Amino acid sequence: MKLILEPIFEADFEDCSHGFRSGRSAHDALRIIHQHLKAGRNDRGTPQGGVLSPLLANMYLHWFDHLFERADGPSRWAGAKLVRYADDFVVMARYIGPRLKDWIEGKLEGWLELTINREKTRVIRVTETGESLDFLGYRFRYDRDLLGRDRRYWNWEPSPKAQAREREALREMTNAKQCMTPVVELIERINRHRLGWGR
Repeated sequence: MKLILEPIFEADFEDCSHGFRSGRSAHDALRIIHQHLKAGRNDRGTPQGGVLSPLLANMYLHWFDHLFERADGPSRWAGAKLVRYADDFVVMARYIGPRLKDWIEGKLEGWLELTINREKTRVIRVTETGESLDFLGYRFRYDRDLLGRDRRYWNWEPSPKAQAREREALREMTNAKQCMTPVVELIERINRHRLGWGR
């Protein structure tokens, strides 16, 4: 079924959609966010829909992407940038006011009849001290210069949740149940895992 449906819908998906698509990855989405933040966009909101399979999420939310990117959509009148990965997305703009929030909520909850998870959805100014953006397992932060100069830079690193998951995975790989695994094999397994995690 996926082999039949995916090529049909893939041709129509917007460029802002990155989740589980051929030739696109989570790293592409993260790179775009990083570039956009460096360019001076500094507010974001992250409405999230219900749990959907990746293809269904892309098919359903394609219409949200399409309206967002239209000539009369927020990408034009608010200068907003949408980056979506399956049913998770970030909206970045210099100012996220009531008009933009109402538009997003209206399209998602009113038109598409999805429920926004209010606990995970927020608007922040990532240039303010102590603020950060967590998306796809990474945390974006505007940090002060490590050498003490009067400069700041965009830093991105694995989020605390991603780091905790990785520590747990390593604990599982090195626990007492592995005592009979040859050391060389265990090291190779850990190195393969760490290489994959670092990408």
